[in-house]
Amino acid sequence: MSKSTEMVSVLKTAYEKRISVIKDNMALIDEIATELAEIKFTTFEVCAGDKPTLDLCFTGKKKDLELVWRTLRQHEYEPNVRPAAKEPSFATHWHSNKHSLVVWMHFASEECKPVYVGMRMVERPHYEVQCDSDLGEIGT
Repeated sequence: MSKSTEMVSVLKTAYEKRISVIKDNMALIDEIATELAEIKFTTFEVCAGDKPTLDLCFTGKKKDLELVWRTLRQHEYEPNVRPAAKEPSFATHWHSNKHSLVVWMHFASEECKPVYVGMRMVERPHYEVQCDSDLGEIGT
């Protein structure tokens, strides 16, 4: 089998697996998509690895995170971790005893901003790239 034929076969298998996962979870995916229609996701897709996931990535305000959180909880999902206070982003896997599909969620806050807290003087090493040979000589 040629390398290109092998590559096509691998891609075909991966996409067939993703399609199968989507078909098996169609009602759940459609319900979540409908309930979260107001969220502007940067990613809303199924990834079919060893453990298939519904990947949800979005940027927004606290109310957006609360809506996604509430929706996933209503579908009997539990997060692995909770958000830490004052952090600009948050990511976790959500698992359910009712659904085989795991949800991967990544949220980045639009409400964070740099805040001046004072001056700090730090001495640290400074490096620059220097080459032992002159690459400019190639091609002359």
